Amino acid sequence: MRQQVLTNNFMNKDRPPLLTSYSFDHETARKELASAIIMHEYPLSIVDHVGFRRYSNALQPLFKVPCRNTMKAEIFKIYEYQKGKTMSLVVSNASRLAITTDMWTSSNQKKGFMAVTAHFIDDSWTLQSRILRFIYVPCPHTKEVLCDQLLNCLMDWNIDRKISSITVDNCSTNDAMIDLLWDKLDSASLMLGGELFHMRCCAHILNLIVKDGLDVIKVIREMAKRMVEKFDKYWSVVHGVVGVSAVLDPRYKINVLEFYFKLLFPTSYTEEVDKVRALCYKLLKEYQCPNSMMEGIGDSSSQSSSIDEESLSKYDVYMLRESKRNVVTELCIISTLAGLIGVHVVTGVVGLIGLPVDLW
Repeated sequence: MRQQVLTNNFMNKDRPPLLTSYSFDHETARKELASAIIMHEYPLSIVDHVGFRRYSNALQPLFKVPCRNTMKAEIFKIYEYQKGKTMSLVVSNASRLAITTDMWTSSNQKKGFMAVTAHFIDDSWTLQSRILRFIYVPCPHTKEVLCDQLLNCLMDWNIDRKISSITVDNCSTNDAMIDLLWDKLDSASLMLGGELFHMRCCAHILNLIVKDGLDVIKVIREMAKRMVEKFDKYWSVVHGVVGVSAVLDPRYKINVLEFYFKLLFPTSYTEEVDKVRALCYKLLKEYQCPNSMMEGIGDSSSQSSSIDEESLSKYDVYMLRESKRNVVTELCIISTLAGLIGVHVVTGVVGLIGLPVDLW
C-alpha cells in the first residue's frame, strides 16, 4: 500500500517536513515494536493487552499485533545482531579490555544475576563500554560457580587473551573466584604477567569506609549522649552550690557567674544567674533563723582557691572591662551632678566614694 504522506523526522526536529511516498512494512513495524519493548523494558505481555491492540489497530489497521512468543523470537534476533556487531568491534580492536562484574539479586524473586561489562579504547581513542552478558546464576553462589560463569562468558566472546584487568567488589567470594580464574587463564597473555589482573572496586571500598565511619560516629554519639546525661544529672544538683561558693569569694562575687554563665548558657544565662542569686537569698534567710544557728563552730582554716588562676585570665579581662565601664558610668553621673549643684560640692562627694578627683 503506497500513499503520499507528510513525514517529519522525530530524531531531528530541525529538519523540515517532507512529502514522501509511504509504504507500510509489517516486518519493520514488528522490529520497531521489539526495539520499544527492549528500550523501555515493557513486559512481553503488552502485546496481549486489549488496550494496546486497539491502539495499534487505530494507528495502523494493516498491522497485526504478534503474540508474545513471536516478540520473544524477534528480541533474540535483535540480540544476536547487536552481539555480532559488538563482537566484531571487540575482536578487531587492538587494545586490551578491562572487565567489570558484579552480582545482583532481584528483590521480588530472590534470584541472582551476574552482569559482565567490557571497557576499552577504540581506534578513535574513545572509551567504549559494552554489556557482554547478564547471566542468571543459580544458587549456591560459590567461588566455583561464579568462576565458571565468568570464564564461559570470556571464552564465548573470545577475549580471554585480551584482558587487562578484572574489577570486582571487596568480597571474600570474589577474591577466591579471581584466584580460580587466574589458574584457568593463560598467565602469559595477561598484562605484566597478571600484576594488574585483580582490581578492587573503588566505589565499593569508599562505601565500606563511609559505613564504618558512620558506625563509629553513631557509637560516639551514643557515648556522648550518655556522658551528657550523667553530667546534667550531676550539674543540676551541684551547680547552684558551686555558684554560691563563687559569689561568696570577695574577689569574684556575682560578676564571675555573669561571665562564665554567658559561655555555658548563651541564651539563658540571666535565668541561671537569677537562680544562684535566689539560692543565696534562701541561704541568708536560713542562717538568719536562730534555730538554724550552730554553736561551737570555729573559723575554718584558709584554703587555696579552687579556681585555677590560668582559667581566670579571660575573667580578669572581663572584670577590667566592666570596672572601666562602671567608672565611666559614675563619671557621667558626677558630671551631671556638677552641673546641677556645683563643682565644690561634687568634689567632696567624689572624695567620699573614693574616686580620684583628676579623673573627671
